[in-house]
Amino acid sequence: VLNPRIRESLEVLEEMEKKGTLDMNKVYHARFYQECKRQLAVEEAFRYTGLIKSPTLSTYNMLLSVCCNARDTNAGAFGAFAALKRAGFKPDCMIYTTLISTCSKALKTDLVFQARNPAQVYREMESVGVEANLLTYGAIIDGCARTGELAKAFGIYRIMLSKKIKPDRVIFNSLINACGRSGAVKRAFEVFTELKSESLINPNHVTMCSLIDACSKAGDGDSAYEVYTMMRKRGIGGCPEPYTAAVHACSSSGNLERAFSIYDDMKKDGVKADEIFFSALIDVAGHAGKINCAFDVLQEVEKYSLVPGPVIFSSLMGVCSNVRNWEKAIFLYENIQAVGIRPSVSTLNALMTALCRGKQFQNALQSLEELKEAGVSPNQLTYSILLEACEKENEAGIALNLYTHAIADGIVPNLAMCDNIIGMLLADALEICIEPMLCTKVFVWKASRAPLDLRSLLPRLSWALACFRQTLSGGAQPTLPVLSRLLACLRIPESSERADTGLVFQTSSPNKHLVEGFGVYDPRASALYEEASSIGVVPAFKCDGEPIVFEADGLPIYTAEVSSHFILRLLLNARLHNRCVCLRY
Repeated sequence: VLNPRIRESLEVLEEMEKKGTLDMNKVYHARFYQECKRQLAVEEAFRYTGLIKSPTLSTYNMLLSVCCNARDTNAGAFGAFAALKRAGFKPDCMIYTTLISTCSKALKTDLVFQARNPAQVYREMESVGVEANLLTYGAIIDGCARTGELAKAFGIYRIMLSKKIKPDRVIFNSLINACGRSGAVKRAFEVFTELKSESLINPNHVTMCSLIDACSKAGDGDSAYEVYTMMRKRGIGGCPEPYTAAVHACSSSGNLERAFSIYDDMKKDGVKADEIFFSALIDVAGHAGKINCAFDVLQEVEKYSLVPGPVIFSSLMGVCSNVRNWEKAIFLYENIQAVGIRPSVSTLNALMTALCRGKQFQNALQSLEELKEAGVSPNQLTYSILLEACEKENEAGIALNLYTHAIADGIVPNLAMCDNIIGMLLADALEICIEPMLCTKVFVWKASRAPLDLRSLLPRLSWALACFRQTLSGGAQPTLPVLSRLLACLRIPESSERADTGLVFQTSSPNKHLVEGFGVYDPRASALYEEASSIGVVPAFKCDGEPIVFEADGLPIYTAEVSSHFILRLLLNARLHNRCVCLRY
């Protein structure tokens, strides 16, 4: 949360500016920018810069540093970069490097390389004759490491070597990190060997952490432990990070004995454990299924006079979720409330998962409201967990309410949320009138459930279609199962209830013409199928040749059904009569 004093001081300066009494030469610029950087106050940094009558290149570099720390690219870093140019300055290597570092930290390395305005940083740098230095290449390689772009990282490394720039330890650490994120463990050890061959460079704790993480991500806990052992023999350490990485490597196998032996080593080496280390230890206990052991770690935390915070509580709640112990989750939640700590959103999500898995859906909804009142903002995963529970409990009304709140909170729906909503609609549609055989095979209903009214399906159908569109607008790629379930919802009911209620799905003609899928599907099904075909979700086909062959083998039943209607409609529109179509199911 932004400290109000920084805004108050800025308002004082702005008021003095209005009165004509402000002399910015008497204000220590670096100190203000440092405070903005610490508090991620990008907007305030821009307002402050606007008060400076004659900003220098150093001023803009400090402004860029604030944006870099806040990982603000578009309005922040590139806005500062544009302002710098408008002021008549020519960016130097430091400016370009800071801008590249901002892109890297924001996981937007594409902006570093794209030759389009305004994101042409690296190429523009080359085109204007500004020579990149070691820090510049380090920033680019670091960005590639963060996004797992291994080939690009080594490509930049080779360019750097071709310019006779010798790598330092930071470069090697970033390359090892890039290898680890890409699962290239062998390549990571090759880089480590190259580092050791440099006489003036020695590996540090960051090097060892990166190497341990590389082994851990590849699921090779034994190799990770060997690196950890080598680290201790070399006397590298003095901080908890490498020990934490070694404990993390024990999680996948749930090797609790090894994790506690690392803890013993840590105490022997005189290194004080921190909250992150204990969180990792709790995580291993959870993977080992030892929930009581996980809670016992809290006693170890107290020995170090540490106060358990959101990180430790989040890990403990995660253990409760993984072992499906909702009673312990409630107990922990009550303890968190008692000590007055505001839980993190990850703690909230773990609590929701534990309660939903334990069939405590109403408790989950109640806890959500309590936590929102306490200032905890649910994220996309929170709503995904609850919508999945809504589908299992067949609570479409609650699901609609949750989805509405999610959109109001600025949450972009993901494919899982969309699938849950479509699933609830499809379950009702199947039960009412579409395919009784499929209904009995796929869905089992409670005998006490009230009969469904077909009138309720159409608003839900509009909701499902809107959700599908919003999900795609957010950048998600639809999958074949999700598409097929949505197409099933667009299958026009065949029951007599449809005639009794007067409900009409979208049709442009009263006749069951093949253009409308023989009256079997709403025309929107064909539009969805055509869109899915254009992006490769469903197989495409060609109209040239005889016969026209379409491989529908493996397609879900509703997708296959719509595909046949779609092909016939295309042939009719193209006036390709008397053609032989071979559908292979």
